Amino acid sequence: MPTEYPIYRTEMQRFLLYKPERLGPTPANLRELEQLLYGIWGKKSGKTEADRQILAQFQALCGLDEVLVSEHEQRVLRSLDKKQPILIGLDTNISCEPGRPCVLIALVMNPTSALFREIRVRFRSSGVALLDDTQPLPIKLLEGRDTLPVYLHYQAPTQALLTTLALEVDVCDHNGEWRAYNNRSHILLNFPEPGGDSKVRVRTTHASNTTPYYHALAPSLAEADPAGLEGSPPTFGAVQLSDHPDPKARRLPSWEQMLSIELELDPERTFRLQTKSFIEQHATVRGTPLNRALLRSQNLAYAPERIEIVSRPLIVCGRYIENSNTRLCDFSLGLLPGYEHISRLQCIICACEDGLAIMHTSRRERSYTAVNGSKLRRGQWQQLDVGDKVDIGGLYEMQTFLDWDVTPGVSGIDEANPERERFSNSVLEIVDLLDQMTGPVDPTIKNSLRTGYGNLIRLQNQAAKGNGVNSLGPLLYARLQRQDANRRRVMHIYLAKWLSIGSSPQAGLCVDAEDVAPHHAELLFKDGMYWIQNRVDQGGVWVCNHSLAPNEAVPLEEGDTINIGSVARFVFERY
Repeated sequence: MPTEYPIYRTEMQRFLLYKPERLGPTPANLRELEQLLYGIWGKKSGKTEADRQILAQFQALCGLDEVLVSEHEQRVLRSLDKKQPILIGLDTNISCEPGRPCVLIALVMNPTSALFREIRVRFRSSGVALLDDTQPLPIKLLEGRDTLPVYLHYQAPTQALLTTLALEVDVCDHNGEWRAYNNRSHILLNFPEPGGDSKVRVRTTHASNTTPYYHALAPSLAEADPAGLEGSPPTFGAVQLSDHPDPKARRLPSWEQMLSIELELDPERTFRLQTKSFIEQHATVRGTPLNRALLRSQNLAYAPERIEIVSRPLIVCGRYIENSNTRLCDFSLGLLPGYEHISRLQCIICACEDGLAIMHTSRRERSYTAVNGSKLRRGQWQQLDVGDKVDIGGLYEMQTFLDWDVTPGVSGIDEANPERERFSNSVLEIVDLLDQMTGPVDPTIKNSLRTGYGNLIRLQNQAAKGNGVNSLGPLLYARLQRQDANRRRVMHIYLAKWLSIGSSPQAGLCVDAEDVAPHHAELLFKDGMYWIQNRVDQGGVWVCNHSLAPNEAVPLEEGDTINIGSVARFVFERY
């Protein structure tokens, strides 16, 4: 029978729930108690006479018995144990069917007050096979004193089996320093005979002494259904189990069903991680340097499915080729059947200080580009203004939106622009080379294409250096948006400085959700990276598992999840 733990009064929940901000500021009569707790916090052993005196005073103030005081002391000491900065519990109440997909749940806990940048958990077992050989996704930005589940999807064996499970845990702390850990003792999985008890027994080779720690935290961690938490950032929001075939796996186990796993430092893997981090110079810097990226909306009711963001002012537009490794096209045109009539290099856009200019580049007659009903001549620039409609081969239209720091001056489209002309000549040359590749591949043409692609990318990256929140141009951003509601799957954004995110129709990225403010957040381009900045109260914007404070901005990394409000969720990707 599990030990019964009392329900502490509200004053004690401030410390035992690890969530002091939920209870407001510390009452004056508890300040002395806080000082005593900090006294305990600074001790290493808890065995000296001074420690016992402090604990005696703590017991007198709180009215707790010696058992609970001891548990509290051990919990605090373990949370400061630098040898194991995180705690992991495994579900011990697993049901399986022989030969069927099964899932093992592990709770990863950050007992410190620091924000861990990344935690990677990997499972290895010689007796069970992982589904698709996939490991759990990394946990990014796990806030102090918080918990998240990770899931191991595997194929249950067809016969009774006793096998071992190994854990590898890599932790990047708030200072950007990596450390690697392994499970200290063997983890045993005992699969039952077919037709008998369906329970999988999970145990370790020796008893763990951290169980009271889980019970002390249990009141602050409500059981949740991950399948119903899509887009919800708090505590379990970064993990989904809605696609798991077993409905029984949709609910997290109770804390009484968790087996705590002790970890030990792996010096060799730690050295490799730290060396790699030093070489890549990622030890103290967060964010992925990019000048084009993709936001994928996880719920189409609130935002377009695909939001392409480019911050280099020389932009290539062409046919979208799914599962292609090409990275040439910045704006992907065409996502529905019949769009093969759009050329791979349909048109190009140049962002000037006073607006946008567009040029048609395709030689194919059916792959035309038109502005406000007038087809563009190949190789000739056309200015784009607010409200202009760009027709892509008669398949769909996109409307132009522009936003400015200040009102732009007189258009300079007729003035010579050497950078723009070099860009257009390079693209037109590539199109001509592609048209020559109708038969067997000519090595000379292939080498010329490779050289042309390289020159084009270098020209774009060089031009991107002039963008950013501190650039002098008046253009903040430009947006090309499809008007057909049935095909509104893509939004193209040229981000020169920043754009607003919110529920206002005038926002650069409109997120149509009830709990999203008109000006909820901002997406910035700064120092060659994309940043997200919170413009509302804390809890309104989440990056991975980190709740942004008011006006806090963080650089985005490839694979980050972004929550705007409680339901609108995006994934930040490289493309």
